[in-house]
Amino acid sequence: MSRLSVVIAASRPRELAACLAGLAAQQAPVGALEAIAVVDPGTTVEEIPAGLTVTILTSRDPHPAIKRNTGAAAAKGDVLAFLDDDAVPPPGWAATALRLASTTDEAVWGGPNRDEREHWRYRLAQAVQAHPLFEGLRSHRGLAEIRDVGIHDVPACNMIVPRALFERLGGFDGRLSYFLDDLDLNFRAKAAGARLRLTPALAVQHDLRPLVWPYLRYKFRTRFMVGALAPGVPHLYADAAPLKLVHVTWWLAVPLAFVCWRWPATIAVLLACYLIAAVAGFGGRLRDPVVAIFGPPTLFLAHLCAYVGYTSGRISAWWRTRKACLSSGTSATAGAPPSSPRA
Repeated sequence: MSRLSVVIAASRPRELAACLAGLAAQQAPVGALEAIAVVDPGTTVEEIPAGLTVTILTSRDPHPAIKRNTGAAAAKGDVLAFLDDDAVPPPGWAATALRLASTTDEAVWGGPNRDEREHWRYRLAQAVQAHPLFEGLRSHRGLAEIRDVGIHDVPACNMIVPRALFERLGGFDGRLSYFLDDLDLNFRAKAAGARLRLTPALAVQHDLRPLVWPYLRYKFRTRFMVGALAPGVPHLYADAAPLKLVHVTWWLAVPLAFVCWRWPATIAVLLACYLIAAVAGFGGRLRDPVVAIFGPPTLFLAHLCAYVGYTSGRISAWWRTRKACLSSGTSATAGAPPSSPRA
């Protein structure tokens, strides 16, 4: 019988307790599921749910990739699953993971990771997150069918990998930024001939930052990291077409608006085009009055934070490269990742 080892990179006790409770409610066969929580030193783990086998490991390195590799090394299952501590799986998740990973061709599996809480701050954050002109990843949207996807669409917050494939790939690369380790693993998996797949049967509840300020601050920070890191790993962003489209559009629109400020009609046309694209992208979510009223302006604020963050990150990367070149007298690229991926 196949066994599923769920590795949780954890640093938040309250969220970890909810994740473990979700695993305790799984409808998997007896003995087919183990949980491994890898925590920071001093992190307290609340009461372990009855009926769940949980191993608690400590990692002095806070990098999620190191925690995941540590948990995978201690795992006993032939199928590995990775969850973030703020991701809660529904009861059928583990049984589905075992069935898919054990009976199909070699693949890395994932599912929707969405925040389905009813409070308006989370409904609006989820609508913006899933907008095709913002994050727009397939894992942030509802799925009607299983499909082959890109390396950005199966994040490590909800990832299932056959152990043999994971070991053949060498695990996550702990030398890369935590923002790149799952992209890198997916990239290497595809290069090795494995497929990346999503299915709604593997959906989890994954907490988002609430709007307005916590969400916008987080998006600024993540886009800054993308801007700073992407020049060193262009292969990991080669298929990020929506990201490129949004930032190129902003880079064109902002100077144009400044140049044409004497002609309000130009700015009005730009805003009208943006409004049409924003409304069309929300689609069926416009039935939610919160999204219908506040969605377009909130999306605009999110795009503004993303644009400023990404541009700042690119400037930061250029400046680091410039300083490195001046100090060494070479044309070395700052921030380039190691050549061989190993944890």
